Amino acid sequence: MGFENLYDFLQEDVNFDELLKPLLPYIDKENEVLDAGCGSGHILTSLAAKGYSVVGVDINSHMLSLAQARLEDQNLKAELYEHDLKQPLPRKFKTIIALLD
Repeated sequence: MGFENLYDFLQEDVNFDELLKPLLPYIDKENEVLDAGCGSGHILTSLAAKGYSVVGVDINSHMLSLAQARLEDQNLKAELYEHDLKQPLPRKFKTIIALLD
């Protein structure tokens, strides 16, 4: 099991709905939300399931493939991009979240 799969497995026990609950009043559903360092997509999937328009960015292509699989398994959509966050993003976002590791 590689790092990415182990990380994803360890995230299975996190209650993302509870984690996000205090943030949701501050996130406008009319704007895209950038999940910076989205990893295997647990948070962006939770937001997408709640009706938010989410864009996920991560430097690790394997993590992004896990995120894509998670989205597809739940019949959800989000834009995913491989990107080094040390570099400028080509788009602007009103809401950016960067949670967990």
